[in-house]
Amino acid sequence: MKQKKSVLDWLRIIFIIGIIMMIPVCIYEAYKYKQALDDYNNVPALTNVPSTKGMPINRDKQENWPKDQLFVESNRAAYTNSSKDALRLIIPKLNLNERVMDGTSPACLKYGPGLFEYAQMPGEGDRNVSIAGHRAGHSKYYNLFRNIHTIKDGDLIYLTYKGLVYCYKYKETVIVKPTDTSVLLLQGYSCLSLISCNPLGRNYERIVVRSELLRIEKQTKHYEFAAR
Repeated sequence: MKQKKSVLDWLRIIFIIGIIMMIPVCIYEAYKYKQALDDYNNVPALTNVPSTKGMPINRDKQENWPKDQLFVESNRAAYTNSSKDALRLIIPKLNLNERVMDGTSPACLKYGPGLFEYAQMPGEGDRNVSIAGHRAGHSKYYNLFRNIHTIKDGDLIYLTYKGLVYCYKYKETVIVKPTDTSVLLLQGYSCLSLISCNPLGRNYERIVVRSELLRIEKQTKHYEFAAR
């Protein structure tokens, strides 16, 4: 009888130890879930960008594009996540080479940097390829733009699209309010605007790293994407 009781006591002790050991595991899993939820909700895009629903597509010639208002350009409207010719963003300094998603919603940014609906596709002339990306998350796609603040004079950034390489050279970094949609407007030259949360790990400002188009070249198999 005493032996049976001793076995039961040991089983109780083992059970209690097992429960105690599971507590930190449960806490860690809950922490990871909270991190994932924070990543999803921490949207780096601008906060008051008007909806494009019902907005007519602008099919005007480039020289007639509006300078002081947002608009949906026809080539941008045609770009989707299933487009055969993917727009890719390449930043050698950050070791970044990713497909650009269609839109800046949390669902899009979960899989890569996102192209604003009011952006223009890359090319010559006055156009603004504006792209948003996460900067301070807990997984790969939530950290893509983590170090964009380190992009400085002389650094090169690339877009590839439809067999062409668009090479941009760093121009400036500006900090704006999340409500400042002017960073999406045409800037008077062909530019690439990378937009994310600021300060790092916070969400009450936006950092805009802007580069100017330097050249357009045909993409080859062994094209060298130089950092500078």
